[in-house]
Amino acid sequence: MRTIRQNTYDIVNPNSKRFSEDLYKLINGRKISFGQQVNSGDQNIDGQMIEIANTGAANTQVNVIHNLGRVPNFIDLKYKNVSGDWYDAGVTWTKTQVFVKFTIANMKVRLFIH
Repeated sequence: MRTIRQNTYDIVNPNSKRFSEDLYKLINGRKISFGQQVNSGDQNIDGQMIEIANTGAANTQVNVIHNLGRVPNFIDLKYKNVSGDWYDAGVTWTKTQVFVKFTIANMKVRLFIH
C-alpha cells in the first residue's frame, strides 16, 4: 500500500512537519538502517555507531563521545576483533559521553549507542 504524500509546506511547527515526513517515508517502505559507514550521518535509526580503533589497556575507563544530544539507554557491541567484552565503567553517562571498560587490551570495537 502506498500513501499519497501530504503537503507539508503549510505546517508551521517544525517537529510536526518532520513527523509527517518521517511517517510518510516509514509507511512507504524506507528501510531503517544502521548506515553504511561508521561515525557517519547516513544512519536513520535513533542511535550512533561508534568505532574505537584501540581500547587501550584492559579494564581501564574509555570515554566514548557521541552526538545523540541525550543520555543513551543502551550500548550494543556490534563488532570486536578479539574475544573480549565490554562493561559499564560505573560513571554516569551524559548527553555527550558514555564510559565503558573492556576486558581485553587493545581491542578494535564498534558500539551502537542508543
